[in-house]
Amino acid sequence: MRAGALPVLAGAVALAVVAAAGTVANRRQRDLELSPLPSVENPGPRGLAAARAWLAATGRPHRVLGPGDVPRPGEVLLLVAPPGLIGEADAAAILDHARRGGLVVWAMGDRPQPQLERPLGVQQAGGAGDLTEHVTAALAPHPLFEGIVLQSGGASLRSSSAGALPVAGERLGERPVVRALSAPLGAGEAIVLAGPGALENFRLGEDGNLAFLSRLSATGPIAFDERHLSAAAGAAQASLGAPLLLAGQALLATAILLLALGRRLGSVRVAVEPESGRSARDYLASLGELYRRAGGEQALRASAWRSLRRALERRGGIPVTASDDEAERRLALRSPEAARAFSRGRAALRASPGGAGLATLVRAAADAEAALDRRLPGLRARPR
Repeated sequence: MRAGALPVLAGAVALAVVAAAGTVANRRQRDLELSPLPSVENPGPRGLAAARAWLAATGRPHRVLGPGDVPRPGEVLLLVAPPGLIGEADAAAILDHARRGGLVVWAMGDRPQPQLERPLGVQQAGGAGDLTEHVTAALAPHPLFEGIVLQSGGASLRSSSAGALPVAGERLGERPVVRALSAPLGAGEAIVLAGPGALENFRLGEDGNLAFLSRLSATGPIAFDERHLSAAAGAAQASLGAPLLLAGQALLATAILLLALGRRLGSVRVAVEPESGRSARDYLASLGELYRRAGGEQALRASAWRSLRRALERRGGIPVTASDDEAERRLALRSPEAARAFSRGRAALRASPGGAGLATLVRAAADAEAALDRRLPGLRARPR
């Protein structure tokens, strides 16, 4: 392989790795993006998968209505925040199910449904985007709400029909905040909730929300009405941040590769010219400075002191195991001059690092050995 092809191949491999990592990261980010689709297939916080799973786990009858399906007599038709616009004919069929003795539970969403709002005389008053927890308790006797407290969002209802009865809400002042209305229709009833929060996955297990679903299932088989879901409304849009991040990573990897393989524009470092005329004293001074900067002076002092004690054992018969005080006492009996040099060495050994402590110790050791040699020339004491 030619040398010129190596950078190209390395760059292609690097870009392929970055592209693969970016693709995986983008896919994971898409999976983690929250879908607001109110479907029993959505396990995200805004979905209804938990309600369906609980009904299945407890053996309660339920089914999902798709396009072309119609609710059966006695079923509880559960219409949760439909993102698609419900037409006049479909709205009339939903209300007819209640008139024939069924129960319709409509949890309003962000999209207005005029074909249902006008016949029921109900409108969403506000707070549809408020997802914080709000307490919803019974405002009037009703078998679905009496004795339980729901946790829901902050949306509220306003009624223009004399027949609609506020059955649940929050008492914040003289006029309560209504979050559930009951509208009698023929032989049945329609329950309008201000929002879907009490049935969504992330709130189903709070306070009395699960008890509310249990009471609905005790009224009749649950029919999740998903005939009006809009795929366009629930589809999570691809994040624009991931492609931009991928492109940025590719450019950064290419820049680093070119910087690593490119030709150098100059010397890495300035060449050091060798100095002439350096003596042994200069070398030793540099070596001493190096030891001082490395913090090894104290170790050198200890080594020089051990060498002196071994020399005293060989020449003066003073064992290494004897203490320094004992060694100095014995040494004074043999050579007072050597004892004085020994004392200077001990002082240099205990001196703080820096200065001339090491040099003083070495000089004192040499003086002690020389004085001992003059006092006892040629004598080698036996170890005791």
